[in-house]
Amino acid sequence: MTQPSASREVVVPAAHGAAIEARAGDLVSVTDVEGTQIGDLVAFNLKDRTEWLDMARTRSTLYRIHLRLGDPLYSNHREPLFELVEDTVGVHDLLFPPCDPKRYAVTWNQPGHRNCLTNLTEALAKYGVSMWDVPQPLNLFQNTPVLPDGRLGMSESRSRAGDHVTFRALKDVVIGVSACPMDLTPANGWHITDLLLSVRMAPSA
Repeated sequence: MTQPSASREVVVPAAHGAAIEARAGDLVSVTDVEGTQIGDLVAFNLKDRTEWLDMARTRSTLYRIHLRLGDPLYSNHREPLFELVEDTVGVHDLLFPPCDPKRYAVTWNQPGHRNCLTNLTEALAKYGVSMWDVPQPLNLFQNTPVLPDGRLGMSESRSRAGDHVTFRALKDVVIGVSACPMDLTPANGWHITDLLLSVRMAPSA
């Protein structure tokens, strides 16, 4: 699929978050600028904040924990919010919640560390989304395989510079993305970098 020229884009700074709006039919892309950088993505219905992208209902509707091209991604209302139309990596995580201040403080003894829950809260604050309104994200480019003994692995992201995913928005939405700040495991290749969040206008009829 050849990507049309971006109509709007925002840099998601390393270890921080950003948000962008998209209309039904628009193409939403997240690009890994330098490689091995995870992006936690959440989304809300722009006209109804009680509807959001829901990984649990996406998993249970697809009967899978991995995404494939053409898959719809469902909301907590069990309605499709996005369709996956392009993916140059193919390895993402639908299981992990966003890391939060307490996880860094308790698990790694790193109080005050940047974290995806705070990043997403900051990015979506102007839309009235509080910290505990942030749903479980779609963790783009995150490589957390399910191991034979049932544990979840934590391996370096397989994305490389310029890799991206593209979704078609099926409703008017606001999207929040965090450039994951995790530098205490190999998840981001020990180096936190920017992501690019872009929206391409729906093609005219």
